[in-house]
Amino acid sequence: KYFDRIDIEYVEEWDKTILYIPDEMNHDASITLEEVKNLLIEKELKKVDLAMMHGFFNYQIPVFKEYAHSEREYLRLVRDFIFIGHVHTRSKFDRIYAPGSVDRLKHGEEEDKGVLLANLNPLGNDVTFIKNKRAKIFKTLFIKSSKTQKFLLLYLLELEDNPQ
Repeated sequence: KYFDRIDIEYVEEWDKTILYIPDEMNHDASITLEEVKNLLIEKELKKVDLAMMHGFFNYQIPVFKEYAHSEREYLRLVRDFIFIGHVHTRSKFDRIYAPGSVDRLKHGEEEDKGVLLANLNPLGNDVTFIKNKRAKIFKTLFIKSSKTQKFLLLYLLELEDNPQ
């Protein structure tokens, strides 16, 4: 599904309410939060079960406070899990999960890439990371000698023949 506005959906099959916050709703996260709270009132809800969000939280990028969502506020509004996408590095804070990107998109992203699988059931909920074993390799190489050019070329050819 695609949501181009903040919305709350009830999924009868799961008996769950889901909050959706799409990409670039507002340039000030406090405005987005106010819209979420107004929507909860409109739908006569105190909380939702899950949240699917775009953007980032303070714990991920602490220097952009006005753009960052508040962990404290959203953890109070969501019963189970919060999934957020924007930052390409996987992270977790309490019940907030940022899956990161499924593939490496730039140098410096040498951590495991993959997807998150959420299991929601009455006996207990959990989230499992599933590694993308075919993620692109972005290895950072430190070259200390001009003679390294030949070695580097041979290394890249070997890597192409035998991916790690």
